Amino acid sequence: MQPATDDHRLLLQYFISHKVIAEDKIQQHFPKTRFEELVHGININLQNMHLEIKRIIAEEDGSVFWGIVNLKNDELSQIATNYNKVEVDLFKAILDKLASEGQMLYLDAIEVNPHMSRDKAENIILKFVDDKWLTRDGGELVLGLRARLELRPYLEEVFGEEMKECVFCTEIVFKGETCENDRCSTVAHRHCAQRWFAEKPNPKCPTCSEPWEDE
Repeated sequence: MQPATDDHRLLLQYFISHKVIAEDKIQQHFPKTRFEELVHGININLQNMHLEIKRIIAEEDGSVFWGIVNLKNDELSQIATNYNKVEVDLFKAILDKLASEGQMLYLDAIEVNPHMSRDKAENIILKFVDDKWLTRDGGELVLGLRARLELRPYLEEVFGEEMKECVFCTEIVFKGETCENDRCSTVAHRHCAQRWFAEKPNPKCPTCSEPWEDE
């Protein structure tokens, strides 16, 4: 155990209250170096509880967020403790669709369970959106940052090869760019590809060397 200061307690409480926090918002209160020191100290003390503060990058624009992750790989244990069986079953059905297609229409999500009324389904989905497990992006529904942080072991175990990793940052890709070569399975987040190829006049796939077309 590492001695905890008021800053450690304040930052931990901030994460408990907000779940997932933008890095630029955190740095309004803690300089980068101090923040990294605090996270290191907090994580040492959280080890025995199988919790960890981790960093994640938003697929949409590359912005950085931080959140507390439950490291236990129990089946959706992070969600099942806060939602009833009906709610968890609906989330699983949506998760299955998102894992295979990366996104789904919001209206399709409302109707994913034909035995549930639209109003009830929408209320449950909005609850998951509020808690950052899902994100509503216009008329589409995508996996939220909190789910990508906490459920990666579960996603990889259940969906296996359907889960694709970005060739540049190794995080899971739900919405991204793909290599033009049909025989190559390389995928990348758009913001990762843009950063990687920014100063390369003739960008090529890092796996097969096929010309990389910006999508």
